[in-house]
Amino acid sequence: MTQRDTAAAGDRPAFERGDETYTARYDWDDADTPSSAIVRAVAAVRGTDPTTMQPLYEAVETTAVDRLFDRRPRARPERLSLSYEGCVVAVYGDGRIVVAPSD
Repeated sequence: MTQRDTAAAGDRPAFERGDETYTARYDWDDADTPSSAIVRAVAAVRGTDPTTMQPLYEAVETTAVDRLFDRRPRARPERLSLSYEGCVVAVYGDGRIVVAPSD
């Protein structure tokens, strides 16, 4: 079963009232990269065009992120956290991308 990539579909990530975060889902079987899904999720939460944001590679090694969260489910870490564009972002091995605005 594949998960719907809400960030690619143009849908705003779901708001979680309890902890004031937004959750997007990434389809690990898609031809897209995890790092691109992170950028789209943060852009959706921020309400901005992804092309106007700081490049993700200035915040984290994108090649490493894409390798960590590749298509082999057994190889994925449980979670990776990073700061990007005024948000704390957690990427989970199950396909969740949780974005918490920090400012």
